Amino acid sequence: MSHRRHTVIGATFSALAVIASGCGDGGTTSTSAGGVAGSGGSGGDGGSTTATTSSGGSGGSGGGGTGLCDSANARDIEVFGTESGALTRAGQQDYYRLSGEKGNVLSIDVNAEALDGGYFDPEHIDTVVTVFNPSGKAISQNDDPIEFNTRDSRLYTILPADGDFCIRVTECRTVTDDLNKTCASVELPAYNDYEITIGNFGDSADDGETEEIENGDEPDSANPVEYELGDGLYTTSTVWGTFEDGTDVDVFTFTPPDDVPLDPGQRVNGRFFSFVGGPAGNGSTASVGDLYIVDPETGKPYARVDTAMEASIRAPLVPNKEYWLFVTRASDTVGDNDFYFLRHRVEGINQVETSDLLNDDLLTAEPAAVDESQAFVEGNLPAGDVDHFLMSVPAGATMVSATCAGRRRGAGLVDLGASLLAGDGAVLAAEVLETSTKNASTGQVSLQGAMTVVLRTAAAGQDPEITGDYYYCGVTFN
Repeated sequence: MSHRRHTVIGATFSALAVIASGCGDGGTTSTSAGGVAGSGGSGGDGGSTTATTSSGGSGGSGGGGTGLCDSANARDIEVFGTESGALTRAGQQDYYRLSGEKGNVLSIDVNAEALDGGYFDPEHIDTVVTVFNPSGKAISQNDDPIEFNTRDSRLYTILPADGDFCIRVTECRTVTDDLNKTCASVELPAYNDYEITIGNFGDSADDGETEEIENGDEPDSANPVEYELGDGLYTTSTVWGTFEDGTDVDVFTFTPPDDVPLDPGQRVNGRFFSFVGGPAGNGSTASVGDLYIVDPETGKPYARVDTAMEASIRAPLVPNKEYWLFVTRASDTVGDNDFYFLRHRVEGINQVETSDLLNDDLLTAEPAAVDESQAFVEGNLPAGDVDHFLMSVPAGATMVSATCAGRRRGAGLVDLGASLLAGDGAVLAAEVLETSTKNASTGQVSLQGAMTVVLRTAAAGQDPEITGDYYYCGVTFN
């Protein structure tokens, strides 16, 4: 029997995450900036220090952060506290000392883009936050939030011990060798201010968070996931818990609200993101294994993913219907601090096919709206079904690509395939199949002068153990 907590925090997410939600992200759940770097003193090229920062060049390869935190260079920060800073120099690293207790469930938010709404602007700093334990060892790190709706850092962790923890804030370019892959900012961004805030989940009875106890590993003792409406949208829920032993399974129930804001042609979707553990992730000594939703009416999994394959659940849901969520661990090896975090939201994003039958043929392809240069659609592929979506090519576009996902979003579709055709049926991109590790992505292909494009989707079959037959696709014109 294990101690479980669930909370809802008040951060709303908008269509900034449309691409990630629609399949363009490849399903990646890693949030590291390229590995955990050292504190900047040992192994780096030295540098100077000021009252609050250390400029340590490339960051070094080892070392801990407590040496700096034990000196006057570090600033103290408290739980529920906020401090301001600015990364004005290349290689600069700011340090904060936090006095914590074993079992503290913390959120560490570093806001830079959010200060003025400059999301994904390369002239804003791309922050990375790292936590060092009282012995000086890096235990957790975050570059970008798992929802990828900003480049600001969002770290969720549970402290493994009592003591003073050192928190480092720096720029992505300071801690990674692969700048083009992971860092969004220019070398010296014009906007370098940030705020760091420490939150503590479940700390008080009236803060909109709920601490709960799980009495077993079955649905009849499951914890209910709560939803909170704010500013016209449902906020993203944070669900967390601890694995009591090597075979522990956690169960939650959730019932999507019947008033989720939807645009015409949309349906309610539920997303569950799982965090990476270890020092390059949230610091847990355990990793989540299979994550799955069960429909109580059938008793079978409706959606299921292996999070080790960097997949996340996204599934159409029926409002006011109860579902069960199961969280398993990847390994039965018990560690010193076995916990997990999930992020969950309900929303409507994509245009949904209007009929399983009417779009089976190229000549009856269903029109799909192109917003500037992109179109996002979703549908279902029951046995033998084939779907076609027709899009008008934006002016000036010469290339097109498509990405679709089904199984990597939890569905039971086997060999989901995506292909691109010109309006007259000429093949622009031959069918590409989804695998356990990759979405069905055509890559960029020439439009060959086509004025209209048809996305074709089909599947070879259905996994008998998973009932969901849904999929998501995104098409991009360049």
